[in-house]
Amino acid sequence: MKNYSREIIFILSTIFVVFLYILEIPYNYLPKNYFVFLSIFRILYFTIFIIFLIKLKELNIIQYGSDYKEFNLLINLKILISFFIIVGFYTHIFCLIHFFLYLYLFRKSKASFFGIEQSYHQIVGIFFILSTSNKYYSFDNALNLPNIYNLTEIKSLNFLILSISICLISGFYEKINSNIWKSGNALKIFLNLPQIKTVKYGELFSNFISFKSICYLALINQTMLFFLYFDNLRILFYFGELIFSILLITIAPFHFIGETFILIFLFFISIDISATLNKEVYEISENSLFNLNAIDFILLFILLNSLFSVFYKPSKVLGFINRYSLGLYPFKVYTETHVYGIRVFKISGFLDT
Repeated sequence: MKNYSREIIFILSTIFVVFLYILEIPYNYLPKNYFVFLSIFRILYFTIFIIFLIKLKELNIIQYGSDYKEFNLLINLKILISFFIIVGFYTHIFCLIHFFLYLYLFRKSKASFFGIEQSYHQIVGIFFILSTSNKYYSFDNALNLPNIYNLTEIKSLNFLILSISICLISGFYEKINSNIWKSGNALKIFLNLPQIKTVKYGELFSNFISFKSICYLALINQTMLFFLYFDNLRILFYFGELIFSILLITIAPFHFIGETFILIFLFFISIDISATLNKEVYEISENSLFNLNAIDFILLFILLNSLFSVFYKPSKVLGFINRYSLGLYPFKVYTETHVYGIRVFKISGFLDT
């Protein structure tokens, strides 16, 4: 008998994404100090991004030596551009340049393997292109430099959370179809892999909670996506993802994936708490199907195309659009593919020798 779980989850997810985007959920208003949180997010994210680039450059030297000049040039250029974004100097222009340089750095001809980390960077990169993150703590604000465009902040914020939601939907689908995940063995095996292990995981968790329980708690947390519809409940979902992100950087060396998620969900939590405590709002919007503009249809197409790509193989054109927009693919983390898949480790020496 055919398993229709993929079709059912895909159809429900499509309805979920379209419904939330059209009605501008979860955010149809923003607190007065929204731009303060956005500016802090900009500074922290691109500071961490510079650290990521430095580590990437070190890895390149280890693998290829100092002869890979194009890569080093791109990394150095992106570090400089990231600095301009941190200080908020012509922020919109440099966010655009930063994003396109990132796509070029990880272009398909040079990066055959495309990880979750790169997808998250592309999602956040698009968000900062759409946002006005230079209203505070920036030279743009101090020097009264003009922005090259102005978009509705609510649209960019909802686009960010819906993009992350697609990642979580894909992760949920892959896990519920993975026997090794549902048995609890996936997490135990993965955390004890030699390239992952920071401590010996065995009885450490079993004394408190089983690996199987942790696996099912992760599934439950991802099903809490529907809390996005409820103003008073979605913060529970945010805190669940925040705790998961903190675990990523404490029990295994997934620093840049975990740190990116921590910043994203701290950003969401700050907005929600501020909106609850401060009744003054910056922007209120009442969107509907009848007043969507061209930008709305473009963003909604990007979301739905990426959602399709995590469930089915897209055509060459749609695959190209997905690869160079959100860059989403099936999130087969901790599944049989991830744990038992073929791995190739290339080690050519140490940086200091």
